[in-house]
Amino acid sequence: TVTDCLIEGNNSTDDGAGIYSQYANVVNTIVRNNVSSVYGGGVYATNYSYYADCLIANNTSARNGAGVYASTSTYFTNCDIVNNLNTSTSYNGAGFYANSSNINVINSVIWGNKRSTYADNVYNASSSSYLTLTYSAVEGGWNGVKLYYMLGLPTETDEDIVGIAKMAN
Repeated sequence: TVTDCLIEGNNSTDDGAGIYSQYANVVNTIVRNNVSSVYGGGVYATNYSYYADCLIANNTSARNGAGVYASTSTYFTNCDIVNNLNTSTSYNGAGFYANSSNINVINSVIWGNKRSTYADNVYNASSSSYLTLTYSAVEGGWNGVKLYYMLGLPTETDEDIVGIAKMAN
């Protein structure tokens, strides 16, 4: 467990210049101004890592996930992931890169992250990555949203069905 810490100014030629976590709890911690030449300039989180009330800002990576590179059952709650920079134009997810399954971002802000010179806040590596964003603000929106509907409810009207069809298009 890491609590009430400042993790700042680290450089790495490997993943996770600020934090590389497995089976970890990181709470009320600032991760800023770290540089990775690979993945996860600020955070590389995997295997049941849980982050709460954290600021992940101004980190840099040469590949995916300058702010956060996340895989396999990771959780981010009440976190601000802001102003991180991916220096390459060939890699994605300067703010948050989701790779693998069961990744959850809840009540968080992902804003101001850039790949080279343009906005790149969230990237979901594949449809099997299962990234869930709940009650979170993402600059420019996020095009990986999936909506699920149930039809045939007792109180459902024809207008409800037409509304669902319009929203899906």
